[in-house]
Amino acid sequence: MGDGELHKGHRQRMFKKFVQNGINCFEDHEKLEVLLFSVYTRCNTNEISHRLISRFGSVEKVFEAGIDELKTVKDIGEQAAVRIRYFGDFFRGLTAKTPKNISLNSSQKIIDYCCSLYILPTSREVIYALYLDSKLNLISQSEVGRGSTDFANLDARTAVRDAIAADCVNIVLVHNHPSGSNIVSNADINATREFANLLRKLRLTLTDHIIVCGDTGHSLRSMELMKDIWS
Repeated sequence: MGDGELHKGHRQRMFKKFVQNGINCFEDHEKLEVLLFSVYTRCNTNEISHRLISRFGSVEKVFEAGIDELKTVKDIGEQAAVRIRYFGDFFRGLTAKTPKNISLNSSQKIIDYCCSLYILPTSREVIYALYLDSKLNLISQSEVGRGSTDFANLDARTAVRDAIAADCVNIVLVHNHPSGSNIVSNADINATREFANLLRKLRLTLTDHIIVCGDTGHSLRSMELMKDIWS
């Protein structure tokens, strides 16, 4: 029996195992292995999944990795790296869809909702913008920045574009601190002030900026660090 037939039989057995027992019957490396069947049609994805998890530490972090980072792993070429990164962005997009009929008319409601955006573990800072109407009902949201473990740049152009598309009145910024630190950095303050001033020129209001640390959130507005913005 050739390698191709052996791998084909293995894949059929893995799918049969899934059909009979569900995805929770798989170890993490097996879940990744099966997903990679669609990326690699002929080779042994079990070995590749082990190498990816060994390099990045977990399945979640594999799908957070950049294309260039993925390509440092043996047998991960440009096409495979792009597809793996696509899967990661696709999964995050599903979890980030905006629920309907959400009212964020109090600081605690805003914080609770912002924390829910980071239920899936991530080792990188990710920035979201929430677009609200005049009664602080959530209209939509979008990812407006992604960076490293301790820094992310706000894409103000995307945030403004999506705010105009949503026809919103108020905007809430939110980003996470993967380290769990609740310290507000100078970069956090400067980015908040610059964005608030930009929105003011467009007759839009920055309602708050929430920093999520673990399972808790901190409101920059409540901290009164920038009274010139929220006076």
